[in-house]
Amino acid sequence: MAISPEQIRATLERFPNATDQEIVDAMMRYGVTPQQVQNATGRNLRVPFGQSGGYSDEQVRGAVMGRLGDQGYVTPGELQKAATNYGISPEQLMRAFPEM
Repeated sequence: MAISPEQIRATLERFPNATDQEIVDAMMRYGVTPQQVQNATGRNLRVPFGQSGGYSDEQVRGAVMGRLGDQGYVTPGELQKAATNYGISPEQLMRAFPEM
């Protein structure tokens, strides 16, 4: 289910003291891109963004493992699906998951 701009604004209003890092962690958990937040709020988050999708390599790894890693591993197909959903480049996936 897609997250609407109204849902993004309402969530941010419920948590007015959330740090940019906390917001980015929630974005990764729910599959919201930095562009969606900016479109909904006009807010440009000040976080250590990576080169693709607006997420750092650590955020990419944590979010993918948190959402898909219940079995203790993530398959290449699951990584590709996550990359597509989050707008993450193959290069950033390789940096976040060098063991693949």
